[in-house]
Amino acid sequence: MHTDMCKLAKHRPSSASNRTMAMLDTFMNMFKLSQRNDAVADAGASVTAGQYIKTWNSNGKVDVNNYSAPQQPTTSKREQPDSSVQEPISIKKGKKEFSFAPQLKPSVSTEKSRISAEDQRTLAPLYHVKISSNHASTTPPDLIDAYQHNIENQARNESLRKRPKAYAFLKSALEQPLAELRRFLWTNGSDKDDGDGENSDKDDDEAKAIELIRVILTDFTLVCEKPPYPRGTNERTPFMESLVPLFKAYSAIYGNVSFIWGEKSLSICVPDASKLMDGIGNCTLDNVDRILVESSGPKDGSHTDDDTLKLIEYVSLSMRNEMKQLEQASRATFEKRRIFALHMVGYRLTLWSAFIHHHHWACLQERTAVIPSTWATRKHWLQCFELIFCLAVRDMHELTMNESLTNY
Repeated sequence: MHTDMCKLAKHRPSSASNRTMAMLDTFMNMFKLSQRNDAVADAGASVTAGQYIKTWNSNGKVDVNNYSAPQQPTTSKREQPDSSVQEPISIKKGKKEFSFAPQLKPSVSTEKSRISAEDQRTLAPLYHVKISSNHASTTPPDLIDAYQHNIENQARNESLRKRPKAYAFLKSALEQPLAELRRFLWTNGSDKDDGDGENSDKDDDEAKAIELIRVILTDFTLVCEKPPYPRGTNERTPFMESLVPLFKAYSAIYGNVSFIWGEKSLSICVPDASKLMDGIGNCTLDNVDRILVESSGPKDGSHTDDDTLKLIEYVSLSMRNEMKQLEQASRATFEKRRIFALHMVGYRLTLWSAFIHHHHWACLQERTAVIPSTWATRKHWLQCFELIFCLAVRDMHELTMNESLTNY
């Protein structure tokens, strides 16, 4: 049949109409496509919608495009939790082409501390790590429950709500226009005025919380109003411009932690090893490195994974060093001890704690938030202050623990 069709096409009369010739060409194209599909089927190949997407144009012809390219690693801020990635479908009509995207799937936030499944398995004999939605199969249920509890508390702004006057002051401040914000911050929320014109006596914690909000948001107005730098900024810019002012203010107002910044060495005795951190928060009461700070730069990548492992290593070393200094303290008491890690990726900050969990070290996410860097993102201050006040609560608990540890 193929030979007859070819002869017909070759010896078609020159007097045939253009219409007849066009119909014959279309028929030949369809016949060749049919033969090609039959050959694929005979070879046992399975042609699926995901491998070949048929594109029809306005002339009735068919273009077959192969979309079975190897999957590329995601570079977005949201990563898919599974490997089944659907390709978009394209339809071409003449010179116009339409692209139909697949349905979005539940995803896992990036730009925060994370540890690979392989590293989880490697560390499993010594560590239980629950700092993201993923965890090893050996992770204790109570640690998973604690992680979920922290997620729920963050969604409710639990630490902020425990300071209702400071919470109301913050929400009112974020509703002000930029030009009026500094005036509002320094004429409201004082001891004689709670921001609504009513007199009230504030406890010390509320007063410190309001003062912290006032100082940090004042610095934020300067970030929003400063002229843009004409060239690309350094990778440390988010860290120095956004994170350092937060904890400089925290240190000054609460007074229980002293911070030092810029590749500083931990005060732990490890022979022939230099343990450098981007920032260290030292407890003023017992001179222990209580808060370790690391910045992975403006972009998420392999540096994030490396810094997560670095923090996991160093928090356990710091706690081990403290255990050596307080050998007389009971293990039951020391299991209540916490050391904290602050990990910044881009403008996202993650707070997690390290402690002893039975016969393992444990790392648990407490809070995560984006530090606002523009006026348009100012609403992120709610979760950012939730993180800061969560740290304040945990840090105050550590101060009360000092007496138990030193008195055995």
